[in-house]
Amino acid sequence: MKDVNYIVAFYNGTRRHYGRETHWRTFLHAHIDFITNNMIDIGKVTFLISWSNDNNDFKDDKEMIWYIESLDLPFNYETYTRVNNGFSYGAFAEVIEYNHKDYKYSFIIEDDYIPTSPDFMGHFLRKLEGSVVYVPSLYKDSHASICNGMINNQLLIDNIRLLGEYEGTDYQQGGFTNQRKFMTGYGKLGYTFDDITEVAHTEYLDSSKRIIKYGNENGPLLIKPICV
Repeated sequence: MKDVNYIVAFYNGTRRHYGRETHWRTFLHAHIDFITNNMIDIGKVTFLISWSNDNNDFKDDKEMIWYIESLDLPFNYETYTRVNNGFSYGAFAEVIEYNHKDYKYSFIIEDDYIPTSPDFMGHFLRKLEGSVVYVPSLYKDSHASICNGMINNQLLIDNIRLLGEYEGTDYQQGGFTNQRKFMTGYGKLGYTFDDITEVAHTEYLDSSKRIIKYGNENGPLLIKPICV
């Protein structure tokens, strides 16, 4: 795991599932507990915070940063802050570009999702063979429908700009466009994409807060939503 940058994208502004409520402490502690108990040797954890667009003077964001830095965490980490432009996809792309030369792989995950077993990453890693550049939880209709997953940074080095540029702060206006755009530029170079649905499954929380299972339910559950 020393070759992996584990990137968790946080956003404390208005969200589809939670409105203006912010649950960053719940999400943060879930990730910290999992990493401490299962991934202590991770190369680096990036707590990626996109500034809230709500008019709260970034109170929650600043409190979260202060809180993380007050902890004596037993693993290598960084806090990375950015303007909220392009949603999670823009955030992930920015950090991958920043760190891709230092780590062979990036594992990207939304703040309100959590791995479920110590060996979850191995299922993604085993799919990153040959020309496969990205293994999300679900790849459908020529894009990552559920983006949580692993990226082979070694295939990005000479073509990092193909990560693309992402715009928009209103999900309904630009979220789906950015989702369909994320990482797909690498397909033009002959790189390919896969997911873990043949060997395992993940759970997804839809807009009505229903949990939907994607993948082989006879295989292990790798990632699930943090329900609050």
